[in-house]
Amino acid sequence: MSDAKPSGDMTVLKNPRRELFAQSLAKGMPASRAYAVAGYKPDRGAACRLSANVSIRARVNQLLEKAAERTWVTIGRVTVELEQARQLAMTQRNGALAAVSASMSKAKLHRLLEERKRN
Repeated sequence: MSDAKPSGDMTVLKNPRRELFAQSLAKGMPASRAYAVAGYKPDRGAACRLSANVSIRARVNQLLEKAAERTWVTIGRVTVELEQARQLAMTQRNGALAAVSASMSKAKLHRLLEERKRN
């Protein structure tokens, strides 16, 4: 018997406390804190065991992947907007400084992405 039920393209855990626990872990909360937030009696050992549960790990990974997708969409949009700003600045009189600034912002954004990919 599975611990999860499909909800659109996401699989939500059937047990609401486990779902809240997984969501809290995905937000970066320590397992012992997430365990208490989910409504369980504080117990570091139980929190550690539950965080290693296959269904919990799968749900946390799913939530993290969804967050990563949203981040990539946002970064893509910002990159396009910076390029549009750079192109517009180049058409303006004395727009070279703004164009350089937009280009530098794009470079910083892409350097940040490369660093995150490596980590």
